[in-house]
Amino acid sequence: MMALEDSSFAFEVVVEPGQSIPMHIHPDQDAFILPQFGRLSVTLGKTRIEAGAGDLVRLPRGLPHRHENRGSGTAKALFWVSPALRLAELFTVIDGLSDPREILRIAQEYGVDFVSPADLQHSRSARAEQRKKAIQNA
Repeated sequence: MMALEDSSFAFEVVVEPGQSIPMHIHPDQDAFILPQFGRLSVTLGKTRIEAGAGDLVRLPRGLPHRHENRGSGTAKALFWVSPALRLAELFTVIDGLSDPREILRIAQEYGVDFVSPADLQHSRSARAEQRKKAIQNA
């Protein structure tokens, strides 16, 4: 299932045991996950949330996040993002691709930034330094 409007894009995802999406950021979109059955482990920044059927998880724009099925059974969830921007188009472009580096490169062109743990640490350090300078200059 998929629904697309300018204001939002919703889609269902089946996540098999052990499957995951790496840490990434939607800088210009808010996202939501609503598991329909099974459980998903959702990481928001440094916080991990275990979400089951009926739990609504908000993924604010700009916050690094990932999800994975750490259980032994299949999970299914409804995802939606707002505004839609080019996310549906991205899914069409990467469908069938198997080279992770190519997928990551293309994703950046469509406004989804995948980040490594080192990138996250650097980002946190940079924000801490900015706060420190702001306090010193106040």
